[in-house]
Amino acid sequence: MLCAILALLILAGCNNTGTSHHSQNICYLDLVAIAKALGRLEVMKQQQDTALQQLNTQLQAISTDFNKQIEETKSKFGDNPRKEELQQLDSLTVNAGKQLQQSQIVAKQKLALYQQQLVAGFQAEVRAHAQSIAEQRGASSVVILDSSVLWFSPSADITDEVIARMRAKDRITKTTSPEIRPGMAESGDSSSEIRRLDDLVNRISEESSAD
Repeated sequence: MLCAILALLILAGCNNTGTSHHSQNICYLDLVAIAKALGRLEVMKQQQDTALQQLNTQLQAISTDFNKQIEETKSKFGDNPRKEELQQLDSLTVNAGKQLQQSQIVAKQKLALYQQQLVAGFQAEVRAHAQSIAEQRGASSVVILDSSVLWFSPSADITDEVIARMRAKDRITKTTSPEIRPGMAESGDSSSEIRRLDDLVNRISEESSAD
């Protein structure tokens, strides 16, 4: 799960092909380093784990329901089912397996989209601080460091400045936020993530039905 987040953060820098690297004043930042320094990687991992647990619970409920239907059908047919009843039972079992497999595929799609949303949210948070620093330096753009950047001057790296500003904002937020008893924050975050995932589930289900 953590590797998936890292991969998305690194890939976020692969869309810089449209940026003019010929500009004489460009700032660079390391998105992964920022996420690690601020502990956001661990936070996103926890959010993903909550989402994954919710998806697994839903899949288990679907599987349990299918098994219940099959067992009820078997019980209805008795110990000596007729040929057409056996065919009906086989058809029910096959269809249940196909639907469960489709549900698993959709669950993976949901999780992948959720991962992308987490990274996009983090990028948006970083962007606000990076833009401010870049404008103060008179820079025309900010480029995320990735394997496509062969060399750059260390003076153009604003990673540490972004980390410092985001840490300062976090301290202010913690100072001004109402006091929360231990355990309450974690519970609230978990519920929030489950609600967000449920919204995502409904949206993807609607898109799947439309297709």
